[in-house]
Amino acid sequence: MSWMLLPTKKATKSRVGDDGRASSTTDLLTKAGYICQSSAGIYTLMPLGHRVVQKIEGIIDEEMQRVGGQKLAMPSLLTPDNWKRTGRWQSTGDELFSFKDRKNAMLLLGPTHEEEITAIVKDMVRSYRQYPLRLYQTTRKFRDEARPRAGLLRGREFIMKDMYTFDVTRQQAIKTFHAIEAAYRRCFDRVGVPYAVADADSGNIGGSMSKEFHFVNQSGEDTLLRCQRCGYTANEERALSRCASGAEPNNGALYLATVVEGSDPGIVVKQRMVEVPSSHEPSTLKIKQMWSTKPTQRLELAVVSDECHGDVA
Repeated sequence: MSWMLLPTKKATKSRVGDDGRASSTTDLLTKAGYICQSSAGIYTLMPLGHRVVQKIEGIIDEEMQRVGGQKLAMPSLLTPDNWKRTGRWQSTGDELFSFKDRKNAMLLLGPTHEEEITAIVKDMVRSYRQYPLRLYQTTRKFRDEARPRAGLLRGREFIMKDMYTFDVTRQQAIKTFHAIEAAYRRCFDRVGVPYAVADADSGNIGGSMSKEFHFVNQSGEDTLLRCQRCGYTANEERALSRCASGAEPNNGALYLATVVEGSDPGIVVKQRMVEVPSSHEPSTLKIKQMWSTKPTQRLELAVVSDECHGDVA
């Protein structure tokens, strides 16, 4: 440790994102010598930070291989041919880092690898007896974010672990889905990070089943809705209208909290769903403790439902 490059820094002005919230985690990692910012959305992992990433990657490797995962390493430098076949070359737009080489051939830096792995399996697998396949990698991804923010969470270059599974039948695919979900839960449990698992929208990738693992904190960009009766949790874009668990209601209430700036009617700055248990009064003061506002802003509450059912539908 005495030889380790550990460039600690004094407190600096907090980085503030487009939403006005400071990225305190990034500041702490920088001051403690775990990371060093190279440019907007691009960071160097210093020796201590790299050791942390290696340990987390080791845990992920153990859990993925426990469920039959095979690790590979696909290139970061890709051709757009497969992307054009799926239509994502056009739909992804400006987020792609693309350029031409000296022979005027178009190339891109991989933001994800669905197209690449599908082409590999198509060429390499000759029989259904070779399935199921569970292939994964941990590599650097590149996305040309218009406004990089939140430090490592929304950068232009970042590390991602992605797994791609191939099954013969839908039933086998669903079984694989649940096996991988359980493996992810074990990863988070071993790391010791508090997390929430929520139903999610699959986005432009498609599919009918999707789960998100969230670290719940004040700096997050997503909103989760959770039923206090059964524990059902979902992203607000995916939440079901009614809880089907049959559990007894707890008479909790769901409120829409709105931050408004300026005179009546004012400008809506942001909104968030807030669950208030039956044992608590829905006071503005208590909501403010969870969701701070500026002195020039006011907080308005509106009852969405007398019982928590999962979303605002």
